Amino acid sequence: MNESPRPGNGEATMKSMTAPRLVLLAIFVLSGCGGGSDAPETIANKPTPNPPPAKAVPANPAGVNREKPSAPARPPRPKPQTKPGKGETPEPPPPNAFMVGGKEPNFSLVSADGPREEDLFAVVTPAPAQNPAAMTIVPPRREATRVEPNRAFQLPEGFDPLPEHGYNANGIPLRIGCRKDGAVLALVPAGVFIQGTDNGPDYAKPAHPVYLDAFYIDVTEVTLEQYRKFQQERTPRPSTPLNVDDPDVYPATGITWRDALFYAKWAGRELPTEAEWEKAARGSESFRYPWGDDRVIWSRKRTLTDVTAVKSFPSDRSVYGVYDMAGNAREWCQDWYADDAYQQAREKDGTAVRNWEGPSRASKSSHRVVKGNGPGWNLWERSSLSMGDAVPGVGFRCVLRVSVPEPAEAEAADQPVRDPAVPPQTPPRQPPAGGQPRPRNRGF
Repeated sequence: MNESPRPGNGEATMKSMTAPRLVLLAIFVLSGCGGGSDAPETIANKPTPNPPPAKAVPANPAGVNREKPSAPARPPRPKPQTKPGKGETPEPPPPNAFMVGGKEPNFSLVSADGPREEDLFAVVTPAPAQNPAAMTIVPPRREATRVEPNRAFQLPEGFDPLPEHGYNANGIPLRIGCRKDGAVLALVPAGVFIQGTDNGPDYAKPAHPVYLDAFYIDVTEVTLEQYRKFQQERTPRPSTPLNVDDPDVYPATGITWRDALFYAKWAGRELPTEAEWEKAARGSESFRYPWGDDRVIWSRKRTLTDVTAVKSFPSDRSVYGVYDMAGNAREWCQDWYADDAYQQAREKDGTAVRNWEGPSRASKSSHRVVKGNGPGWNLWERSSLSMGDAVPGVGFRCVLRVSVPEPAEAEAADQPVRDPAVPPQTPPRQPPAGGQPRPRNRGF
């Protein structure tokens, strides 16, 4: 007889069978589905796949540089100059900047007769059609200087060389002194320069070449101190300058042409011709101003009517070391005045006229040429006054004309004394090209 199972026994049997199965299931899960004896791999131990091979780059053809050139380094930009704000102190200028304007310059001038001629140069501005930012620096003509004077050159009595100023290549002193009035004179060598202008008023046209023999000219205008000595020694006593109350170092002004001529004769000199005056001021390069062709820059305020102590403006100095040719006193010249004097001076064939002394008569009765202190400070400016008039602001300076030996004569003077029994072998000297110098016009 079959017995039906008891309910209690069946549940116990199921529980006893389920427990082992759960243990086996846990072991199966922990062991994995693949079986085998190898330990299971983790994600961290997975090998990294190899990257795909790089594409091949074609070879660089010969002679072709495929490298990109590096850009040039840019210079640092300067800081923009800004005006200082209220209460701020402006930045000082660079230590090497020359401050010309203002109340006081930031430099001092050395007390001397002037810089050496070999240290001078001219700055020439370009023509209007050229680059306005360009300029040309013209150095002086450098000549070898001699230590010893030329024995063939003799100064007139009453004049002495000043060796401290040197000699030119021919042994001619660059400066001489006059014993009579203590004046210092500068050498203006022989040669050609251009007088007048083609771009100015009609009375200063045309520009034309002039040849002048060598001469010396006063470095400054005749001063009141020098003129007073002349008054004391001259009989009858000359007229008194109109600026008699000015200091001794001021030019004597308000002098008639006749008294200026008498002074020159008393001192062993003469009044300059207009050509001599202009060459001493403009130089062989025929500059517009004594310092060159550049614009006027004075160290302090200056007007055309100002008359100051001589050498008050160091920049108003020609290449020969002559002062106050652009400004200060206007100056008498020897020539008669004519509006067309420069047209008369021009030679028909264009050659240089030699030692031109002006027209034979004046276009205005008794008028003589007056130079300097003209409009715009231009050295070609010219005017006239009656020779008997004493006009404020009109003074003068003097010249000494000399005979400079030819180079052959200078060499002969330096040679040992020749035996008088042996005749000289040097050929006779030929007259200079262009004819003999014209006689000086000293008429009243």
